[in-house]
Amino acid sequence: MHAYTVRAEKQFADGAVEVGFEGPNTSFDIGIRSNVQNSGLAAMAELSAAKAEVAVGPLYACGNLNANTGVKIGRQGLQVGLAGFGITLGVGGRWTIDTPFGSAGATTGTLMVTNDNKVSQRNRNYNEKKEVLLCTD
Repeated sequence: MHAYTVRAEKQFADGAVEVGFEGPNTSFDIGIRSNVQNSGLAAMAELSAAKAEVAVGPLYACGNLNANTGVKIGRQGLQVGLAGFGITLGVGGRWTIDTPFGSAGATTGTLMVTNDNKVSQRNRNYNEKKEVLLCTD
């Protein structure tokens, strides 16, 4: 389950720079998956008051007031967190050191978004995406 109230993303410089904002956000991912795109085990709760992020080429940084806790391990990589402190190695296309105040590290040229045991892939060659949700997707 993934729920957020506001989400906006924008790209600049032919996709070399991406900025985004999201918040507040809750996500719960519990289960075992076995499919071509996303096999693995997850027991993760992601809770965020607000998140602002920027990716410049392969560099990634975000400010994120969060209390993300749990484990994801599988084909995409590994993510481990406790009260916002943790590490992400490949999950969501990111390799970051995570804190309750944000994350910093590297990202791939393709963003991976996981929702309700599904994986959707977005190439960074889009111009703008904005969403306003009042319930779960």
